[in-house]
Amino acid sequence: VSNGTVKYKIYRYSHDTRWYPSGHWDWLYGNGYGWFAYDMPWYPGWKEWGCFRPIPYWLPQSNAAPELVAENTLPLNNSGVLDVRIDTALAKQLYGDQDHRYQITAEVTDASRRTITGSSEIIVTREPFKVFAWVDKGYYLLGNQVTANFKAHTAQQTPVQGKGEVQLYKVSYPQGQQAKETVVQHWRVNTNPAGEVQQRFIVTETGQYRVALTVTNAKGHTVTGGYVFTVTGTQQAADTLRFNPLELIADKSEYTPGEQAALLINTQDADQTVVLFERPVNGVYRAPTLISNAEKSSLHYLHINHGDMPNFFVEAITVRNGKIFTELREIIVPPAQQTLDITLDTDKPRYQPGEKMVVKVKVRDEFGKPVSGSTVLTVYDKAVEYISGGSNVPDIRKHFWGWRRTHTSAEQSNTKYYFTNLRKQKETGMRAIGVLGQLLGADEDRRQEFRRLKDQQVLGALAEGLAHPVASAPEMKADSIQSKVGLEKAKRANKPEPAESNAAVENVAVRKQFADTAFWSANVELNQAGEATVAIPMPENLTGWILRAWTMGHGTRVGATSAEATTFKNVLVRLQAPRFFVEKDEVVISANVHNYTNKTLSF
Repeated sequence: VSNGTVKYKIYRYSHDTRWYPSGHWDWLYGNGYGWFAYDMPWYPGWKEWGCFRPIPYWLPQSNAAPELVAENTLPLNNSGVLDVRIDTALAKQLYGDQDHRYQITAEVTDASRRTITGSSEIIVTREPFKVFAWVDKGYYLLGNQVTANFKAHTAQQTPVQGKGEVQLYKVSYPQGQQAKETVVQHWRVNTNPAGEVQQRFIVTETGQYRVALTVTNAKGHTVTGGYVFTVTGTQQAADTLRFNPLELIADKSEYTPGEQAALLINTQDADQTVVLFERPVNGVYRAPTLISNAEKSSLHYLHINHGDMPNFFVEAITVRNGKIFTELREIIVPPAQQTLDITLDTDKPRYQPGEKMVVKVKVRDEFGKPVSGSTVLTVYDKAVEYISGGSNVPDIRKHFWGWRRTHTSAEQSNTKYYFTNLRKQKETGMRAIGVLGQLLGADEDRRQEFRRLKDQQVLGALAEGLAHPVASAPEMKADSIQSKVGLEKAKRANKPEPAESNAAVENVAVRKQFADTAFWSANVELNQAGEATVAIPMPENLTGWILRAWTMGHGTRVGATSAEATTFKNVLVRLQAPRFFVEKDEVVISANVHNYTNKTLSF
């Protein structure tokens, strides 16, 4: 498109590159439900190597409006190309403490005034990659083994391989000063192909620690990621600990009924009283428990009942320097007894067209014991999901067990809602200022009343229009003339195929059995071992196949899984010819032969 013009717009967004390890119950609680650490912006260097914790769903999430960086209309060159440069120097100077995402949209209009729209985006980060660190527990008792995990990847989550060093620091705060770190242990490591590193160690002293991994990639870029955790015991000096004004940390990411959750309550000062509410629901609170933190940190135990599934909340309130601090923690009790694990195993990953595929189905409960129930099994062409953009079947677990308890912290005082003017006895209250002062507080109410009346007018006009519809235009008659393409197809369908005279060609198997769905069964019978074996004659498509299974057991215990297999030929021939040719043309037909065997073949 040489004689065209481009109308483009470029927007800048603030980009969040935080990442959390995936968990078994992400489908119910969201990614990052097992993250323990609190934000520590007051810790030196935390914004460079730390990671912000997930934003709970009960907190408001504000999305900043994008910034229009550039907008223009320019012509394309003779090659149909327009180069646009984006200068990020100003964004770095103003917002150098965050990553950015630039979105580019373009409308191209050619000489015939036809318009085509395209869009793309690019992420601009402060560092070439990030290193994320986390541990397997919320805190540790003295003598417990610590499992530290690390992952290095780019903004597109491409793994980064390189050499690194894991360091363990002991943190102290001498005389109320900033954090002072002392190296306790260090290990030389290399990231694996997934960009991951795992290090286990045991801490012999109580206090706060920071574990960090420094990775250097092949291009020489060095990035560090770290995590601060606490090792608690019977006694520990107050100057070795520093926390946020109020923290609630569970010892594990998830619990089962019958267990005991050990909740670590941290405060910024010692001898600080905390009001703890257990299991508040939808703003309804039970009688609280008063806890006095004599040494900034204390443990509180909660017995997990069967009725606590799938989650419950713990809320704490404390007062420090005349300010109220509130913290809400969600305790995860997954409905493990209501979900089933299914495995689909095929006898081999690849099959010849028309060959039988043997599928073995296994169903187990949360304890690994066999379960028999109603199981649905299907095998269909993977290309169907490629066209549709994915499966339209929702997760059966989320359909039956996707509910959670909700609770919103009542951070505001009730006097805000129930008392308009709180005063002492015989004290004159404040009155409205000015002649029209009594109307200022009702402005919002007046706006809402205006919107309500306006909506009623719009709905009334719409109802009147529906009562007197406009007569529709006469329908156009369909063209009764059959297209030439259709006639040609009919002729080819009635014309008999010529018989082959070559005996060698008669032995060649012609693939004819093509199908989008290879197998479907609404009830696969499982034996007492919770297993079933199904033999499926595969169609002759050369494609990938998706195997999916759903099961439902007694008590509405459900589960789902998927697997993949392939129908494949070791030798393939793809003919190549011109898209069209005319009479008297000399046609050259070529072929591409694919040999996937481990030996040389001749034909």
